[in-house]
Amino acid sequence: MSMTVQEKSLCDKRREELAADENYQMIVGDIKSTVANIRVTQEERIRESNRNHEKADGSSTANAEEARLQMKTSEEHKEFVDTMVGRLREIEDMWVDHLKECIQKHPVYSRFLKNVSGCGPALAGDLLSEFKVENVYYIGQLFNYAGIVGSTKRVKGQKAAYNVYLKKRLLGVLPGSFLKARSPYAVYYYEYRIRMIQRWINSSEEERKKLTLSHQHLMANRYMVQRFVKDYYQAFRKIMNIPVIRPYEEEKLGMIHAGNSWTNVDRLIDMTATDLKSYKVETKEKIADLKDQLDKLVKSSGIPRTGKEEETTETVEE
Repeated sequence: MSMTVQEKSLCDKRREELAADENYQMIVGDIKSTVANIRVTQEERIRESNRNHEKADGSSTANAEEARLQMKTSEEHKEFVDTMVGRLREIEDMWVDHLKECIQKHPVYSRFLKNVSGCGPALAGDLLSEFKVENVYYIGQLFNYAGIVGSTKRVKGQKAAYNVYLKKRLLGVLPGSFLKARSPYAVYYYEYRIRMIQRWINSSEEERKKLTLSHQHLMANRYMVQRFVKDYYQAFRKIMNIPVIRPYEEEKLGMIHAGNSWTNVDRLIDMTATDLKSYKVETKEKIADLKDQLDKLVKSSGIPRTGKEEETTETVEE
């Protein structure tokens, strides 16, 4: 990594200014508190729903009545629990609506995140409340904090070295949301998948066992999220007037990562509605072309399909 004394001084000064900015701290505090309340309410709703074998859409599973009889609870009790679950769902929705109001006050959302298809209010709230971009110098520090780089296998009895909740949201929810929304960041997913298929074709039989379609899918998800977090780091610091510290390979070696090619932070910040609409059309056409290339490559390569490499089905956050 490369950082001058002047850059470090400016970073430290700006961090202190933001820490002393009561209005900014209140905005962040409101977001963090709201996100925490959404999590608590959602967990309670899911817990109660599971007791009655209720699905996410509110309907019951086939064996819900059998489960009720085994627990020896009355029909009246089940109806009461259903009512409580409904109220918890209403409260959860109220918190989500409140979050939408809270994040609008944060300049990083209003100027950048709202222009990123697939990153809706809930995910934006997670980013703004969990990441402290002003408290770090390098993008790698965010990668490590979120557990999206290197080995993150947890050891029983030991505290995780990363933010478990943030990793779950970034790798468990965001990829599916990006793919289904045909986000600009999905371009990186398909480009990576194409490279992995080409690598599989040229690999030995032993290496191919580690490059199944399922593995490639997960690797591409991680790559796509890393590209987004890198842009988030840059956008946050530019908007909040904090120096962007470029990695050593870019600053000294001139090795600009391919992930910078499709999403341009300067273009996404303060993008007009007209430009955003045009950008979405460009992105959809690009993704359609890449998907076609990938499908043809997979078919011609003869790589075994396992049935587990399908895109995730998380709810899209527009």
